Amino acid sequence: MTRKWSLVLHLHQPPTQSLAVVKRAIKSSYLPLLEILSKHPNSGFTFNISSSLTLQIKHLGATVFFDKIKSLAQNGQIEILQSPFYHPLVPLTPASVILRQLEYHRDTIQYYYNTTSNEIIYPPELAINPDNLLQVTSNKQPILVDESSVKRNFSLGTISSPQVFDWQDRIIIASSRTITEILRAYPTHLSHQALMNFILQKTQANQTIISVSDGELFGHHYIERLNLLQNLLQDQQIQFIKLSQAINNSNPTKLKEGSLHASSWEAQTNGLEKSIPYPIWSHPNNHLQTEYLKLADLAFNALDQTPRPDPDHQLQYSSAEKHYDYGTSSCHLFWLSNWPWWHPGLVEKGARHLIQCVRTLPVSKTDKLHAESQYLSFLQKLWQYHWSEKPLKSYHRFDLAKKELSDKLKEILT
Repeated sequence: MTRKWSLVLHLHQPPTQSLAVVKRAIKSSYLPLLEILSKHPNSGFTFNISSSLTLQIKHLGATVFFDKIKSLAQNGQIEILQSPFYHPLVPLTPASVILRQLEYHRDTIQYYYNTTSNEIIYPPELAINPDNLLQVTSNKQPILVDESSVKRNFSLGTISSPQVFDWQDRIIIASSRTITEILRAYPTHLSHQALMNFILQKTQANQTIISVSDGELFGHHYIERLNLLQNLLQDQQIQFIKLSQAINNSNPTKLKEGSLHASSWEAQTNGLEKSIPYPIWSHPNNHLQTEYLKLADLAFNALDQTPRPDPDHQLQYSSAEKHYDYGTSSCHLFWLSNWPWWHPGLVEKGARHLIQCVRTLPVSKTDKLHAESQYLSFLQKLWQYHWSEKPLKSYHRFDLAKKELSDKLKEILT
């Protein structure tokens, strides 16, 4: 019997990313991916396209990307989710900022793709916290989360069912961690047949699978993943459907109070037991991330205490707001994780935007000097870490963890 699969494709580049990298991703991943989908009009897919990426593609003049998305959307083959404009981590960002960026994102989707974004919210990195989730969503609104948010003791090697839940008058959609990990972390050529055998073995007839994957996996990070997707689309045992279809075809299971947990798609079972839901972006032992978040708080407080200006000063306030949004993109915290990536140059760009936010606003000299002190202290610690042996030691620890995961995934698909 046919299985259904709602594969959500997340396309994103941080606002401080090199345009050369974005250009390579367009050529190696985005356009080939869209071309494959266009050849299978009976298949449905759900996209999350960050607005920062949309603006970069516009800047590069890659109009063919917009044309392909518009065509697929007009044909009803794809839908585009709501998401904060510059990809901030929802639990680490004030609710007012998230709501503002969601509105900006909806306008951007309408303007550049000539389509209305779906009501489903995609929280960047699938990072959520139940408390602030209620502040940034409305009743009956669907929210995509990682499996670990509804099942702390999740296990690789299984495909959990159900995946659609009713919580606090919201619809919670739990992405399968196992499928996500297989697609993003299987170390060698991923066999279409091995993946299909696993899916057929671990699911029931007519079961719907929901999973999230970075779009860049297909072609940009793994060239063979494009062939994998092509083979999956040709397989009569699987039918790809949009996420909205998966929700409409489900009967949401009621989540008990206290059953939704703070988590993300990088959270691990042992980490959740230690209350570490966002290990790559806010680890309690990562002092640089802590310092960066303090600087972000100072920038927000400067914005928050500045009254919305009259029209003559609106440009100044909007400029400060944009600096804050750039600086709070989740990728700067990711690059500070050194797990695996370490990129102090790009982190410094983010920190510069945060201090520019404060410099732009008419706050007191005392507040400005405090922010400058925090900024300079952070930069000193950033580069001291860089020139130490710590980055290499972290790379080594990551390689060991990666091998352990790779061996586990190989075992799962054998």
